[in-house]
Amino acid sequence: MPRLRAIALGAIATALAARTATAAPRVLDLQVDPTPFFLHGFAPEVGLTVGRHRAFATIVAYDVPGAIAEDDRFDERRRAILGGGYEYFVRRDARGPFVGASVTVVLSRFTLAATGATHDTTTFKTTGRIGWLFHPLRAAPGLVLAPWIGPSVNLAPEDFAIDGVAIERRTIGAIGAIQLGWSFDL
Repeated sequence: MPRLRAIALGAIATALAARTATAAPRVLDLQVDPTPFFLHGFAPEVGLTVGRHRAFATIVAYDVPGAIAEDDRFDERRRAILGGGYEYFVRRDARGPFVGASVTVVLSRFTLAATGATHDTTTFKTTGRIGWLFHPLRAAPGLVLAPWIGPSVNLAPEDFAIDGVAIERRTIGAIGAIQLGWSFDL
């Protein structure tokens, strides 16, 4: 009986060791897109990668530059973009090319430049991502750089008027980021 118990424990230990050796690597990462910092905002993102799959959550805020504003008669502020999404890495080591998608809720404030009157909106958006994840420095293997670009679709954006000046919201746009961050093996 003790011999049988020892064999069973040995088999369990071997199975656990084999499972651990072949388990998909898990990586936690913290990234930021520095662009919103220059636009009076912020853009942190936290992600968890298991094998080729990455789930992420983000919160972003910034002043929209006039060149990409929906209507140049209005000043725009993305007060908060709260989102979550998924990315799939083509390579097994979760580096290099990836594709993904996210769903966000966008809280915006539009200010009519001529009068200073404001209107707040809430919009839901889906965004696609195609990008590349780099580890640019051998001396700092946790450092990551992840540029991406993709289409965005506003789901039923609210058309409105401020002081009689109407704005028609865009439904389709393009979005991108150059994220910089650090990854931690779990």
